[in-house]
Amino acid sequence: MRSLNKHEQLAHDGDFIVCILGNLQTSEFELLDPAQLAVADTARTLTRRGFQYVGTVGMVNGAPRTALDEPLDDATISTLSSAYVRHVTARAGLGRSRCDA
Repeated sequence: MRSLNKHEQLAHDGDFIVCILGNLQTSEFELLDPAQLAVADTARTLTRRGFQYVGTVGMVNGAPRTALDEPLDDATISTLSSAYVRHVTARAGLGRSRCDA
């Protein structure tokens, strides 16, 4: 039996798993649920924009974990972390209500 790579292990152990795709030359990134990667139109659009798989992010036992293909600078990690929190909040239906002002 083969062992899981770091991306597979995170996907297996974690919750709220998101794939990070990006264009490292332009510093553009997209966070996608794994199921979105299977949508051909999404994949073609991202490929045309020069995007490639960068890594996976998720929560394991309540703590954020990443599995990256290549190291990213601190500013990019900070930006992606904020985007991940927004993504999970929206996915969990925990966004601000109209009463929140």
